[in-house]
Amino acid sequence: MSGLRGEDLQAHLKPSPVHALAALRCAVGDPVDRAVKAAAELALDGVSNGWDHFDGVEWVAYEDTARGMRSVLSAASCLQRLGLRVRLWPVGVTDSLEKARALSAVGAESVSNLEDGLKRLPGWE
Repeated sequence: MSGLRGEDLQAHLKPSPVHALAALRCAVGDPVDRAVKAAAELALDGVSNGWDHFDGVEWVAYEDTARGMRSVLSAASCLQRLGLRVRLWPVGVTDSLEKARALSAVGAESVSNLEDGLKRLPGWE
């Protein structure tokens, strides 16, 4: 992506809101190249290309680092700046007390494993 945009190849290393937005687009069936392009346009340029169908989205994000969770929160903010209603459940997955504290500091609830995180979802059995 950076090369296509004429930027330094290190400019958009993971985690980035571009990655989180692209993952969201891929989850609904967009091809990777189109998802990354639309995500970069939104996160980096503020250009909305086909994000309206995410209005009212309920998004559960599992991350194991505070830095990764901040990228997800930033991605959700990009959608909200478009006027879209986005409900985000940030869930940190770690058995490290230090990481759990860092995740909590950015607003994530922490669980020790993904299975416990899934059990907290409404309707998950």
